[in-house]
Amino acid sequence: MTPPRLPDELCELVIDHCSRGIDTPDLISDSHSVLRACCLTCRAWLPRSRLQLYSCIRFRRHDQVDAFLETITALPFLGNHAEQLSVSPDIATEAYIPFARTELVQRLRRVRTLVLFVSWDKYPPGYHALAAQYPITELHLLVSFRRESDLFRVLSAFRNVERLHASPWLSRADGRMTSSAFMRYRPRFASLKALEIRSDSFLLYDCPLNLAFGPTLTELSLRWNSDYMFPGISAGFLDYVSQLHALQTLIFTFTFKLRTHLDQKDAAFSDWTASIISRTRGHSSLRTISLRFWQPGADWQDEPLSRRDFLDNLLSRAVQRSLNSPQHLRKVVLEVSEGAGDPPDAGVWWSREIHKRLPRLNAQIRVVLRPRHCECALESLLAERRN
Repeated sequence: MTPPRLPDELCELVIDHCSRGIDTPDLISDSHSVLRACCLTCRAWLPRSRLQLYSCIRFRRHDQVDAFLETITALPFLGNHAEQLSVSPDIATEAYIPFARTELVQRLRRVRTLVLFVSWDKYPPGYHALAAQYPITELHLLVSFRRESDLFRVLSAFRNVERLHASPWLSRADGRMTSSAFMRYRPRFASLKALEIRSDSFLLYDCPLNLAFGPTLTELSLRWNSDYMFPGISAGFLDYVSQLHALQTLIFTFTFKLRTHLDQKDAAFSDWTASIISRTRGHSSLRTISLRFWQPGADWQDEPLSRRDFLDNLLSRAVQRSLNSPQHLRKVVLEVSEGAGDPPDAGVWWSREIHKRLPRLNAQIRVVLRPRHCECALESLLAERRN
């Protein structure tokens, strides 16, 4: 009698589930360990496990580049699995990782996403041109630059980027550009559609965003971290939002830490959000607004601030009024962190409370509970780099 076996499709689902977090910076090590174990489970599991294992390549040390090149030279087909390249040096021992070596670029022709957690002053002049040899369509820049012109040189090199996650900061107070220099170095993207900016980035305050990124965005995402100072929204940024008439999706991400109360910086998030949403009143293409409230490393039931108090503070009356402004809005998505002791119907509670606070909203309301381990990968690495 033939022993029972799981269908191949079910095995592939198991392997795919094990790969969750493979493209998330602080979960990638765990995902790699699990996928390596999957590779050794049996011969039938090897192809799918290897496909997922090599889909995201991360370099933390200089010698890893040489080791990886040896592997894909011996087994060239493995290079075809790579879709994302992440460069995040161990800041204690590494500064420069040659991720754009010619032989590496030639073998990783399917890489479309590039994630950089680096100090750009460690790289030689002109390295942005080498990096731009990758056919990148999604670029994550969590990079320290000495001068603003260095940032825009890098952006100008990636003309075919469609999704840009920009979280740069300047290591020098005198690193800002003059207007004439900006016109010289400003990027000219061929098809930029999605832009994400952090609330503490200088791009929100003094940068002519319309010239830098154009008015044709279909998705705009803004990230707020309660640990960082927030200077406030500039009139220039609000004007830029008003010009995004092709905008379809607007996303606000707020990462916070639960305390006995939300302080003044946290409360400013509501005013910030309401001001931006109100500028989309005339955008007939806007269909979705997402509010992401992420709470790393805490459980709701163990904290002095209740879910209801949290909603009262952050989903303020100003935000409620602004959500009624966009005339063609179809969906409002609320993403919140799940707690370890949440009941199975926690999503129902959130949905009911949101409907109470938005009784006149014509758009559909959707609630998404995020697993705790998925949160704040970006924040932990940014804090490490900035400190």
